[in-house]
Amino acid sequence: MLKKPRLRSGLAAVAAAAIGLAACSLELPGQGDPPRQFVLTPKSTYDEDVPSVDWQLLVDKPVAKAGLDTSRIALRHSAIQFDYFGDAAWMDTAPGMVQALLVESFENSGRIIGVSRFAIGVKSDFVLTTELRHFWAEYQGPRSWTHNA
Repeated sequence: MLKKPRLRSGLAAVAAAAIGLAACSLELPGQGDPPRQFVLTPKSTYDEDVPSVDWQLLVDKPVAKAGLDTSRIALRHSAIQFDYFGDAAWMDTAPGMVQALLVESFENSGRIIGVSRFAIGVKSDFVLTTELRHFWAEYQGPRSWTHNA
């Protein structure tokens, strides 16, 4: 006949308390403060001599390396060190946001017949394809930073 090992009641109480305290310190998804979200605004003012065109344009989503193809706001400490702001994010991935800004900026110019995001079935005369290589804030000193797009 096998005997089951017994825990002393005091040891069991300590173990239960430790597990309870550990569970209190875990942050489950959806808990805590949501990240602050940021957006950029499209260009809205243009020189009067910008010519009008009679063609339609599709804007493809920019290609970006994985470190920039995210909604996290990138921060560059040096030429070889890359990080992200804590508790802050773009409203969309950086490539998605840049695509939307390009479309809105062309629309705001009022100088183009039609502009749209790249989509199947939409007719256009030209497709604008871009690559997002630099899109981060850079430290300029101990506490200042600037945006580099």
